[in-house]
Amino acid sequence: MRLPAKFAGELRRAGESGMGYWVFTVVFSWFRRREYVQSFVDFIEYPDGKGPDDVKKVIPHKGRREVGSVSSLEVYWCVFDFPSATNSLHVLS
Repeated sequence: MRLPAKFAGELRRAGESGMGYWVFTVVFSWFRRREYVQSFVDFIEYPDGKGPDDVKKVIPHKGRREVGSVSSLEVYWCVFDFPSATNSLHVLS
């Protein structure tokens, strides 16, 4: 589900299309295209039979916010705290 880093970076450099979202088109092999409207660019829902190796280019800010474009995947964040130096584990030798 990961968009190759080269293409994700290209979209990030182009900047957001609006406040908190990106609109972009991914061009796959055999000239198939899919429009996306997402709150992030790193992971996309690929069309059936397509994957990261089939991505040929991305077109930033090209697409429509209407029926037919693919919205963001459902994402969950896991946030945790590492122990501080004073609470670190001690290894006995």
